Amino acid sequence: MSGRKSRRARIEVGAPGNLPYDPSENVLALVKAAVKRIDDLADERQQAFRREFDIRAEHQRAMAALRAEHAAENLKSEARRIDALRELDRVEVRTGTERHQAAVDALAKTTATMADTLRSSAENMARNIAAQSEASRKEMDARLSALEKLQAAGSGKGAGLNAAWVYLGGLVALLVGLYALGSKFFGH
Repeated sequence: MSGRKSRRARIEVGAPGNLPYDPSENVLALVKAAVKRIDDLADERQQAFRREFDIRAEHQRAMAALRAEHAAENLKSEARRIDALRELDRVEVRTGTERHQAAVDALAKTTATMADTLRSSAENMARNIAAQSEASRKEMDARLSALEKLQAAGSGKGAGLNAAWVYLGGLVALLVGLYALGSKFFGH
């Protein structure tokens, strides 16, 4: 009986009127399909990783290009700023040179004017000193001739001689004073 039951059990596995079948072929097909799906998912995942890697690489290239463009713009901007500063320095140097030249010209004019004024003043002083010297000489000559007349007349011989020496000393002192003044103003 137990043998019959087992045979019967085998017969009952299939549908009525069909022979019993082994389900392992179906299971193998399902496993094979599952493995293929797993492999397909792994391939898709690998392709997704590749796409993500490509996208990231493209993003990095774009960012590098943007950074390079920004750096170039910064360099150009800095170069323009430095050029503007250099031009400002050049303008300041030109302005300073022009101001310096104007000051030198003004100083030259002032110096020339002062030299002319000093020369004219010195010439006037020399004429005045010469006129005074001539007047003093004429006065001394007149006094000396008066003394000579007195001496020739014989009266006041000692007094006339003393007065002549006094006048002669005064004349010498006046001439020395005039010479000192002239050398002070004329630098001789």
